Amino acid sequence: MKTAILVALTLLPSPAHACRGWQWETVTLLDQLPPQAEQNEIVARVEILQTLPPFPDLIDWHFTHRVKVRVIEPVKGTSAGQEFVVNMRGTSCDQNATGKIVGRRYSIAGRIEKADGIEQFTGRWSRDLKSGGLVKAAD
Repeated sequence: MKTAILVALTLLPSPAHACRGWQWETVTLLDQLPPQAEQNEIVARVEILQTLPPFPDLIDWHFTHRVKVRVIEPVKGTSAGQEFVVNMRGTSCDQNATGKIVGRRYSIAGRIEKADGIEQFTGRWSRDLKSGGLVKAAD
């Protein structure tokens, strides 16, 4: 019986970008800033200018974890009009469908680090299982 169930489950279609669940989900582009956001090096409201391929040589891509942004409202560590790459680095929970977020505005809180040979913003947040509030996730 167990074998039949296992075979049936493996034959079912599954999405290529499945998320394991909200308890593992991390988010970089925030609808609103959490209270502890001010403790980060960079805090700003940004507009998505462009989605970037997850890997430099990838031609056919439908999801991305890298976007180019422009600062529209600096809070800490940035200036208005500044542009940089945001690297959301993570599982499919962090990825966004290409073309669906260009022009949208989000808040960010984190730091600049060198990744893939260039300076990129990183700052991931997750839900606290007890309170449900956003807490800084390990980068």
